[in-house]
Amino acid sequence: CAADRDNDQVTLRIATDGQSWQIGNPYYDNGPVRGQWGFDGWEDEAMFRTDGDGWAVMDADRHILDSLRRMDSFSIELDRGPQHWRLNGASAALAVAVVAGARSRTPARWWPPRKVPPAPFRAACGR
Repeated sequence: CAADRDNDQVTLRIATDGQSWQIGNPYYDNGPVRGQWGFDGWEDEAMFRTDGDGWAVMDADRHILDSLRRMDSFSIELDRGPQHWRLNGASAALAVAVVAGARSRTPARWWPPRKVPPAPFRAACGR
């Protein structure tokens, strides 16, 4: 199950299989990539995993999930310069993903990006 937000340039995806969480955005090169991420400004660097599916992802622990619910914006910088997303609606979208992920127990899937309106997060499960 996943919650997407598009900033008119890049899609941010937060996904869960009901047990663990990942966060990332499209990235089309192979191998791990070092990137920066943060809330309301830069906080940290991380290695984002890539596996040729068109996404670079990092694990999202409890602290990251809590911040997604409380903070105003989230940013990632990989290959397209700094990308910023507003987090309005993130808490509700994460709640939908939690319930759906718990029901399905299906591993999170990172689908190719799709155009999502820049309104609040949109949660979706399955294909």
